[in-house]
Formats: sequence, C-alpha cells, structure tokens
Amino acid sequence: MMDKIKMFRLTGLGIAAEYVLLAICGALFTLAFPGIDWNMLAWIGAIPVCLTVLTSNPGAAFLKAFTWSWFWNFTAFFWLREIAAPLPVGMAFTLAPFTAIWACVAAWLRKYLEFSADDRLKGATHCEELKPFSKPMSGILFLFASAGFWCVTEWVRSWIFTGLPWNLLAAAQWRNIPLIQICEYTGIYGVSFCIILMNMALAMTIPQLPNIVRGKRFWPMVTAMIVLAFVLFAGFRLLKRAEKIETIPFRAGVVQCDLTQRRNPVPGQGEEALNVCIDLSKQILEKEFESIPVSLDSPAKKQSPLSVIIWPETAVPVPYRGGSMLSEEYRYQLGELLSRYNIPFLVGSLDFELNMSSPDAYDLLNSALFIKSPGGEIVDKFSKIHLVPFGEYVPFGKEFPALVKLVGMGRDLAPGKRYNPIEVAPGIRAGISICFESAFPYVSRGHALNGANLFMIISNDAWYPTSNEPEQHFANALFRSVEHRIPILRSGNSSHSLWVSHTGLIRQTALPGIHDRGRTAKVFTVEVPKDHKLTFYARFGNIVIALFGLFVLLAAVPAFINWNLYRTAQGKRT
Repeated sequence: MMDKIKMFRLTGLGIAAEYVLLAICGALFTLAFPGIDWNMLAWIGAIPVCLTVLTSNPGAAFLKAFTWSWFWNFTAFFWLREIAAPLPVGMAFTLAPFTAIWACVAAWLRKYLEFSADDRLKGATHCEELKPFSKPMSGILFLFASAGFWCVTEWVRSWIFTGLPWNLLAAAQWRNIPLIQICEYTGIYGVSFCIILMNMALAMTIPQLPNIVRGKRFWPMVTAMIVLAFVLFAGFRLLKRAEKIETIPFRAGVVQCDLTQRRNPVPGQGEEALNVCIDLSKQILEKEFESIPVSLDSPAKKQSPLSVIIWPETAVPVPYRGGSMLSEEYRYQLGELLSRYNIPFLVGSLDFELNMSSPDAYDLLNSALFIKSPGGEIVDKFSKIHLVPFGEYVPFGKEFPALVKLVGMGRDLAPGKRYNPIEVAPGIRAGISICFESAFPYVSRGHALNGANLFMIISNDAWYPTSNEPEQHFANALFRSVEHRIPILRSGNSSHSLWVSHTGLIRQTALPGIHDRGRTAKVFTVEVPKDHKLTFYARFGNIVIALFGLFVLLAAVPAFINWNLYRTAQGKRT
C-alpha cells in the first residue's frame, strides 16, 4: 500500500493533488487565528508543511511550503480587500517566502541529520529500511533547530522592509493565558516556538506510529511534550506571581465614537465627528459631576477621581492646531469642556513640527496630544514612531517620487523620534502606541525603558468596517501587557475599547462583547502596578532569538560535516 502511495506521489496527478491539498490546509490554518479563534488548530495546523520538510528535498520543500504559506497569508490578510482588492494577493507573495526559506533550510538539515553519511552512501533502499533519526539526539537536535529557525524567520519579517510582526504563530494563542506568561522572558517568539515545536514533533511521529504502538519511545515527541509541560507549569507559576503584584487604581474615560473612515472628509463629516466626540465626552463628564451643577461661570470644584478622557486616533479628521474653521471650533469646544470640568483630554490628531534639517518646512505627524490647561494648550504629546507603509508614507518615496504617484495614498507623515511616556495623572506614566505600531514590541519596550507603567493604545480601524482586522489588531497588541507586566488601556474608534491586565487578561470592555462594535463612552478603573519593575524581556529584548539561532548552528555543524563526508565519499567513488 505504501509503495502505491509513493508511486502515485511521483505522477503528475499525484504532484498536483499534493499541492492542492497543501493549499487547502494553508487556507484552513487561518481558522486558528484571531477573528475565528479556533486556537487549538494551531497545534496541528502546521503539520502538512512540516511533513513537506520531512519528505522532500530542499528545493521541493521550498515550493510546497510557499504554496501552503501563500494560501495561509492570503486568507489571513483577506481583510486588506477593504482597501484594495489586490492587496491580499500582494501580502501573500510578500510573506510566503519566509515560510518557504524556513522549509528549504529545515529540509536540508533533516536530509543530513536523519541518516549518517555511511548509511546514505548505501542507497535509498538501505535508508528506507532504517528508522529515521535512529539516534535520539539527532532527532531532538533537528526538532529544536527547525523550531528555532521558524522563530528566527518570524523575527526577521518583524523588522525587514519596515517589518510586519502581525499574525505570528503566537497570535493564535492570545486567549491561552497560562501559556503566554512566558512572554515576560521570551517575548512573543517563545510562544511561536512552542507551537511549531509541537507541530514538527507530531509530523516526525507519524512515520513512527507502528514502533510507538509496540511500546518504543520516540524521543523527539517525548521532548516536545516535556517542553510544553514545563512551559505551562512555569506559566501557571508566573501567572500566580503576577496576580500578587500590588496595584493602584487609575480612572479614565474612553470615547468610542464609531465613525466611518474619513481621512479626506466631505462637507459635514468633520463637524459630525467633532460633535460625536464632544457629546460622548459630555456623557462621561455629566455623569461624573451629576450631583454638582457646573457652568462656565461656576466651574467644577469637586476633585474628581477621573484622571483623563481619551479619544481614538485622529477621531476628528482635522489637525487640532490647524488653521481651518473646524480646527478653531475643535479647540473652542474642547477648551470649553476643560474650563468647565477641569478634566484633561488625550486626543489623537495630526500635528506639526519644525523640520530641523529644513527650517522653512514642517513635518506632519500622527500624534497623541495631552491637553490639560483650560486654555486648550498642549501640555505634552507623543508622535507615532512606526508608520504604516503606503498608508502614511511611501518607503523610498523621496528617492523615487514616481513611486509616490503610483502607490501613495495621499499622505506623507514623518515618524516621531521619542519614546516619551506622558504623565496623565500623578504616578501614572502612559506609554502610548498609535494604531498599527501597537503590534511592534520595540515601541512598547522603548516606553517601558523610559519609565512607563501603563500602556495606552489609541486606534482607528475605520478602514475595515466589516472584516476581522480589528480583532487581529487587538490580539496582536495584547502580548505587550505580558512582555512588560504593564496593563493596556485601549481606545478604539469602533470596537475593542477595553483594558487588559498585566497578565494579559481582558478585565473590562466598553461594550458587552469583546469584539462588539458600536458607539459608546465608558469609564474604566485600571489597576496599575504600584512599583513597576522592568521585566527580563524589557531589559534584554529578543535575546531568545540568539538562543534559537544557536539551536540552528548546533544542528548545522554536524549536518555540514555529514554533507561534506557524503560529497567526498561520492567523489572518491566516481
């Protein structure tokens, strides 16, 4: 029977069937990720691509893994169709090579670790009679190296070509609170390592099932189970320890305005956005001061425990400091609320800064403005550091102006240059991430190193009114809380206004369901660590990637020696 299967795989129909099956499996793998959240599928969903590594030469493994990964990324990023229909296709072609390179390298390592050079020289028939990875250490070494190299490729795609650490394997486990506690030490890549380790171990175990049934141990599978058990045990211990951290309450009002995408508003849209945000803010303030009548002539004298009101990213589609009539109305209405209630605001807005290299020019930035004084003046601000390529600027646009005309979306923002937490209340230092950059660990780490003890995310996912992009966006950002043991307070335009504890647990949402969409305003009481200390991850960053790279190196050395012995022996024979 096995011989017939092998013969069929070599036929044209068999090859086509294998690629079709890989495409289907890749598309189904998306179901494990935020939006669908069949997170248990992540532990077995990569077995097909792992099997290509175990059964194909490096070149074939590259092509097969590319196929699997292309359909995975096409379906996982299908929400990009809401901007432009071809974008999911382009994203799939951008990300699939990372998985393909992983498979190619892993297949080469497998080829020269699975059997010794002497066994390989005796021919394929001889090798088929042997048990793959008959030496336990070679199988364990390959297992760790293949899982480690997967994480290295994830890390590379997190920064190369502006970076995209979105929907890494770990994202599928955002609800698995005990497991993700290791992020305090390993960052998000430690979770990805566990997932791909188990998938590869299961793939390696499939040919060994007859031996396992007869009572023989297959050490790579045993090792993977021990690693996962240790990680879960450590996760429960870390979770228990984190829950004992002393906290102080911080009350903040969050506005979820639920406005359509209006980067270039038509007449009336800007005014509507301002009115909605002001009205929702009034709902919070009037309830806060409902027992005390307040007016401009008789401002609030009660010391409210409410510390700040937060608006989403660029909720009002004109710069707060702009010169238009709507910008003037923006400042007037916000100033009126500040004068009447004496509660600060943190609002997302475009802002300007003098370009130091060209004194006659100004940079346009996507900023979070902290407005505290009754006159409406900006006390402090944070400007978005990691911009959205093509959406907020065009990479290499200055060098190639034609590229801007071809793919630009009408905006050329400058990145912020400082990781400056804003003191939004006494002892509360908020490290702010604006929308897309909340998926990048280095931004939050920069804030943590500069003293942040609360993360604030202001976001505007209005570009995606019907897809699961907001769910993916939130889930990818949740890991920042565990990496630094810092809670997250999030203000979203249409959904996911909530706060997450320093254990990664969602504590309170603006609407009943986590993913519910709608217009609302809510006051959250966030528990902020009293004496926050830097975590291992905050101090050392992605040092675990060096460990994963070491796994690859330890496997590559004997594989290279084996390859060289085999090549030399073949040369002598000829």
